[in-house]
Formats: sequence, structure tokens, C-alpha cells
Amino acid sequence: LGLTTSQWRKTDDSLVRLADGSLLTVAEARAANPKWDITRSWSLPNVPVREGDESFASYLRRIGFDDESLSYANRAWINASGETGDRLSAAASLQVLWLKPTFSDPFYGSPVPSAGKGDYRISEGYNALHDALAEGLDIRLNTAARLVDWSNSPVRVTAVDGQVFTADRVLITLPLAVLKANKIQFTPALPEWKQAAIDRLQMAPAFKLVYKFAQLIMPRGITALYSAGEPPMWWTPHPHAESEQ
Repeated sequence: LGLTTSQWRKTDDSLVRLADGSLLTVAEARAANPKWDITRSWSLPNVPVREGDESFASYLRRIGFDDESLSYANRAWINASGETGDRLSAAASLQVLWLKPTFSDPFYGSPVPSAGKGDYRISEGYNALHDALAEGLDIRLNTAARLVDWSNSPVRVTAVDGQVFTADRVLITLPLAVLKANKIQFTPALPEWKQAAIDRLQMAPAFKLVYKFAQLIMPRGITALYSAGEPPMWWTPHPHAESEQ
């Protein structure tokens, strides 16, 4: 799409407030504090997860994480997962954290990054990607569905304002909370196994705050701050533009 990106290196472009009150770059903190460093490398001992879906917090405690170490973990992988450590699966977390750097894929060729090669931000704003993907599509905003009738083909979707849409296939991407609240009626009802999965899945409350400051609040070149408080992560897409900070 011709969009430009900037890389978030998470080294000298990010700050972290350590438990002793010091404010260091991530690179400095990794060299000075092993408890912070391990939440960057995730070089954990090869200790198997207990049966019964042990929580990630319980697992980290069991392998030696103290309160300080766990607080750093909360600011890293746990926060990025949008959950609390006692509700994250240890087995699932380790499966992602210990992914091999590359994997073979017949479509993309071999090898390719397993979870992307680093973190990059779109300079033009993420909406530029959405706008490009939406080009030529018939997108209806403020059109909430209330009924999905998939008893016959084509599938019929009825909106709250009475509009009816038909299609060969319907892809449901509703938030879990909407599905759990039964805001949408399905005819026939969803299969029992699917409804059981919806009922069992949980979603923690999460929020994002966007601030616009009149002046810079972090040194130039600093992209992110791992805070000791809440929220645990502060970042800006424009670390060099004073007027846009």
C-alpha cells in the first residue's frame, strides 16, 4: 500500500520504572536487573506445566518468580494479553512465548517469522490500512443485527431497523460479550458445542486511554514507558513530533 513504518525496538527507545524507583531505558534495565531481563527474553527453566490448566501466575510463582518479578511480567506478556496472570493459561502462554523464530509455510515460502519480525507502527496511522482494505466494499455503519437465519440458503440477517441482508455465507465476528449476552438470535440455535464454548470463554475488562498533550512529556526518541502503576504501558506513535506528542 506504500505506507511507511517505524520500528519499536524496545531497547534505547523505551523507558521502564523499576521497583527501586530508577527510570532506565529497557536496554539499561535488562543489563542492570535480571528480574526485568527475564520478562524480555523469557528464558525460563524447562519446568513442565501442571495438569488441570495451571494459571500463568501460578506457574511463574512455582518456578521462582517473586512479587517484583511478577510485577514486571504483568507489564509485559500478561498486559499484552489483556488478561490477569491468574486467568491466563500457563500452557497456552508458554506455547506462544517459546515459539520458534521461524516456521515453514508452503504458501509464503520457507522460512517465515512465526509471529512477525519485530514491532512496527504505521506512520500514516492504522486507519490508513483499514481504509485500503475497505475500498470498494459495501460497509454499513450503525446497522446492528438482531437475527441471523441460517436455516436455508441464502442466509438472512435482519437488522434492528428492519433491513434484511442475504448472502451465501455469514462470518460472525461479534465481541464475545455480545454473544454471551444473547443480543443476536440465531435460527436455528447455535450448535450446543459452540454455545458451550461461548459460555465458558471469558474476557477481562480492558481499556485504552488516548491523550493529547500540549508539550512533550517524555524525552525525544522515547516511544514507550513501562510504568510501575496503572496503566502499565504508555506509548506514542510520534516520538519525534513535538506538535503531535
